[in-house]
Amino acid sequence: MQIAITNPYCWPEVRRGSERLLEDLSAYLAGRGHDVTAISTHRGPRLVKDSGNRRFVLLPQRLSGCGMGRWLGPLHVFSLQCLREIERGAFDVVHALSYHDAFGAALAKGRGKKFRLVLHLVGIPVKEYFRRIPLDYVMFKQAIKAADEIILVLSAYAREALERNFGRTGTIVPPPVNLDGFQPKLKPVGGPVKLLFVGDVDEQRKGAGPLVNASVAIKDQFPDTDLQFSGHVSEKRRSALLTQVAGSTDLPYRSWTSEESATCRSCIGNRMLRSFRPSGRPLAWRSWSLLPAAHLS
Repeated sequence: MQIAITNPYCWPEVRRGSERLLEDLSAYLAGRGHDVTAISTHRGPRLVKDSGNRRFVLLPQRLSGCGMGRWLGPLHVFSLQCLREIERGAFDVVHALSYHDAFGAALAKGRGKKFRLVLHLVGIPVKEYFRRIPLDYVMFKQAIKAADEIILVLSAYAREALERNFGRTGTIVPPPVNLDGFQPKLKPVGGPVKLLFVGDVDEQRKGAGPLVNASVAIKDQFPDTDLQFSGHVSEKRRSALLTQVAGSTDLPYRSWTSEESATCRSCIGNRMLRSFRPSGRPLAWRSWSLLPAAHLS
């Protein structure tokens, strides 16, 4: 089959879950005999790299410094770039790893191109996420409507959120890693509880704020609770989290050094990292692709 896989950014310029998936999935499908075109962007002019039946089309990033933040930027331009590239090709399947490129694919379908659209969702689809970015809400709804198949990589909760908020269902794909060798070391009930947040603390949708709120409630039951963060955090955001609940300034908080963060990442790779479970239930967890915490108990 002729397959296009799309994502706004590519590996190794951006090193996250979707970028790695673009790299690995395109190689896997090409290895199975399909003709695969990976469509993405990079910091440079249009570049086409052919390697047998695997082809990379890297488009120039636009509006990266326009100062409009999440209102208007490279992601929105990429949707139109995808539209043009899809119309140039003759694809049987377009596998979109974000809703921005899925929107471009939906436009192509509306203009007569025939292909099956697979939308790959790597977050929890809730309407509240789009309150401050109404253009993205329109794009997301259109992508959801046009998708022939929807894949979710997070949890049953993500699928329920999709059904509840947008009236569509999807197929859950588990993390592509054997987790048997990465089970948490359970500690006796009543022992110290350690919570580890991995991600960009300044990015509100990653859920650091709700985790701080939950940790305060957990600390009431487990006084030795220690909340740690691994990842980027500004001093302003750090101070806000420390004083978030009732003016508290003694909430356990540890800002990891870059060396420690690198060590942590090398140990867990891109695998699921679970918190300790003093009651036999996860207090919080974060997925292999560094998505928002889905459940706090």
